[in-house]
Amino acid sequence: MNINEKEEIKFNNLISIRKKVNSKFLQDEIYKLKNIIETKDIKKNGPLITSTFSSEAINGEQFVDIELLIPINSSEINLPSEYNFKKVFHLVNALHLRYEGIPTEKEITNCYNMIQNYIIEHNLQAVSNVYNVDNNDFEFKKNSLPIIDMYIGISLCKL
Repeated sequence: MNINEKEEIKFNNLISIRKKVNSKFLQDEIYKLKNIIETKDIKKNGPLITSTFSSEAINGEQFVDIELLIPINSSEINLPSEYNFKKVFHLVNALHLRYEGIPTEKEITNCYNMIQNYIIEHNLQAVSNVYNVDNNDFEFKKNSLPIIDMYIGISLCKL
């Protein structure tokens, strides 16, 4: 896996939710987002984007503070109060790593470690979380492995 520098991603008109959830409720949130899209008669206009802000064990159960973003084809939408509408998600000067395969926790952690080691070795400074762009998120293509592009914003000033 190669890490590329100076990458950029931009998506317009996104439904967003940030919440602390366990793994079961994470899947529930993804299905709720899918349901909102179907019931509001709009179309998904890009991949599911996720970013984890923190992780902690509560009463022996693992919870993550995560943001889910889904681009849609509408610039106006009425959303339930826990959701936000973002006009633009734009990440510039980012490092990029592509992971292809069944995403196990160990493999994803290895990818994050590769990115962190690259940042350290090249005296870079991260200015964002890692954003995972799930290129075939809701509907896996027949006979194709999942593809996750990982991006993290980097300061233009080196350390």
